[in-house]
Amino acid sequence: MGTDEYQSLEFSFYPNPATEQIKIKFGNTLTNHEVEIFDVSGKRLATSKIQQLGNIDISDLATGTYLLKLTSKNKAAVVRFLKQ
Repeated sequence: MGTDEYQSLEFSFYPNPATEQIKIKFGNTLTNHEVEIFDVSGKRLATSKIQQLGNIDISDLATGTYLLKLTSKNKAAVVRFLKQ
């Protein structure tokens, strides 16, 4: 059985806490990145794809804590953000 080896994904996102949108900027790469938003129970609430720079609309989310999962090829990252 094979195992996938994941490396850390270089990116920045802001603001945190956020109210309407989260801006995401990836390092020096032009590949497509999958962006997923999960609630704290693990339920996926949204999915989108962006390249190097993108905005994620979070205006429909209720106030609270969420997880932002970013994946690209064999790289992944999960960060927590607050919706106000």
